[in-house]
Amino acid sequence: MTDFKKKDKMRYIKTFLTIIWVFIIKLPILIIWRLFCAPGTIFISLKYFFPTEWGKDRNVAKSARDYRNVGFMAPIYSIIFYFGLILILSG
Repeated sequence: MTDFKKKDKMRYIKTFLTIIWVFIIKLPILIIWRLFCAPGTIFISLKYFFPTEWGKDRNVAKSARDYRNVGFMAPIYSIIFYFGLILILSG
């Protein structure tokens, strides 16, 4: 093979492996992670878009901070949600 065909073949192999990595490995892990974090994301979004203005939980800055850092805070809220769900169901 010529040098050009080797480079072309390697480029196709690299593209194929990238497609395999994204669609076979990375995408299912991302979908599972998003489903795991869904309760926390929903809770943070509801807290941000519908704040309790005149109750005790008037701190809108905290919900805005959580909303900005949803990638970090959603798993924490989800773990708390799942822990509470396990306590309620085992009760």
